[in-house]
Amino acid sequence: MTDLYVAPGGAYPTIPAAAAAASPGTVIHVAQGTYAGGFETAASGTSSAQIIYVCDAPMGCVVRGGGATGGGEAVMWRQAGSYTTMSGFLLDGSSSPQIRALLYVTGGNNIISANRFQSLLTDPAQFAAQQGSGGGAVTLADYYQGSKAFGNHVLGNVILNVGPPGATSSTVHSVYNDSQSTTLSDNCIIGSAGAGIHNWGDPANAIVQNNTVLSAKMGILVGGSGAVASGMTVSKNIVANNKYGISEQGSTGAGNTYSGNLTWNDGAYEYSLQTGIQTGGISADPMLTNATTSCSIAAASPAIPPGIGVNGAGTSLSAPKPAAAPPPVATATPVATDTATIPTGEYLVTVTKGSETTAVTINGFVIGSDVLKLSGFGATPTIADSTAGVVISTDGSTITLDGVHDTSVLSSP
Repeated sequence: MTDLYVAPGGAYPTIPAAAAAASPGTVIHVAQGTYAGGFETAASGTSSAQIIYVCDAPMGCVVRGGGATGGGEAVMWRQAGSYTTMSGFLLDGSSSPQIRALLYVTGGNNIISANRFQSLLTDPAQFAAQQGSGGGAVTLADYYQGSKAFGNHVLGNVILNVGPPGATSSTVHSVYNDSQSTTLSDNCIIGSAGAGIHNWGDPANAIVQNNTVLSAKMGILVGGSGAVASGMTVSKNIVANNKYGISEQGSTGAGNTYSGNLTWNDGAYEYSLQTGIQTGGISADPMLTNATTSCSIAAASPAIPPGIGVNGAGTSLSAPKPAAAPPPVATATPVATDTATIPTGEYLVTVTKGSETTAVTINGFVIGSDVLKLSGFGATPTIADSTAGVVISTDGSTITLDGVHDTSVLSSP
């Protein structure tokens, strides 16, 4: 593994300079400071050796400004590489009124985690000029530009202030997902002229879960344009104080499910579905601690177990919601069949798959990712891709890997 260091006046004064020298497994450490936007990073890692961009002073690495990048798009940071991780950055568009995206991702299998994206197109004149081509604070690929990205993960970010206050749009959004097999999870989204999460163009087989979307024109939208949006899972989100709640539009197909969401005060409707199936969930006040500055919810919120277990993002704009006392640690020793049983109780666990390419089966769910997150209650957990462990409740669930090269079945972060 190689470590490269970015700092003003250093050997690598800019992020793209370090990216140009990176190879699979490189960790690019970025020092606190303000960096000029309008750049592209194209270096790619591999499934077993990602390239990691990390701010060594979380939220202290500020990127401002933008311009035309490799694809001709006026953006702040264009990520054209695959198998990368980006964490701890603040991308601020308040001084960059001309750009259409803060982060524009055309590569695949990237992880965008624990960043803050704010103030996209807040200037009324530039906002009006951008309506034709649209934009998104975090944009995953672009169907209309012919880019196809797969398997990206947007996890635990804060996204706020997209568009001028009070403005509405059908084309400018907080998250614009035109990428397939995407995971959008645990994000806090406040204030969007368009949709908080806009799955449009050619999205399919995405997981949209545990997000909190507040004060947007549309909370969560699923639809196809030139393709059929299908296999979409929208679950355990908090969607509140929007003009519209959760909607299907355009071309939608089979396999879209909407379960366990909390909706509240969403104007014209909470749900408007075409082919999707909605189950569970509640319409109730999520008891936000401050709906204009935070996604945190009160301890008595109906979104917290033993309610429906929505959870939402639970993220403050300044810091993550304080964690409760750590749960017990679940441990197990791999055996020849790579089968382990989680004892009865509540645990913080991470399940790690080895480097083989065959699938992992957990209680009948087949997953192919390298790192898995289990979440759920009872003997049948639900599955989503992530690098983070979560608290699960189990009454003796069995985890069976494929029995080839797994080095760890259960471990505590």
